Amino acid sequence: MNKYRKNASRVKIWEAIRGLGKFTAFDVCQISGANYPNVKRYLITLEHAGYVKVIGKSGKWKIYRLIKNTGPKAPVQKDIRFLWDPNTGEYWMEKTPEIGSEGQHVR
Repeated sequence: MNKYRKNASRVKIWEAIRGLGKFTAFDVCQISGANYPNVKRYLITLEHAGYVKVIGKSGKWKIYRLIKNTGPKAPVQKDIRFLWDPNTGEYWMEKTPEIGSEGQHVR
């Protein structure tokens, strides 16, 4: 089976993020149908990789903005520390002592 499934939860989350542009995790849950813990984990990964940015707060909810819209395919978290973007072919690696404080992109 194809690892990149059209109906996967993260794909629906990515589609919601791209459609909204500016959003809260609650908004993404409502539109994608994904559960909050899954949305929250994915948003944290996307934030660390530079795809979304927190731009404010509304009550208890962080307001995010999509700042790196690379295309319709959802970036895939390959490991706890890796994200792969099928649109660009790039990997993002979370910071480690060997990589440094910001993480890095690798082709």
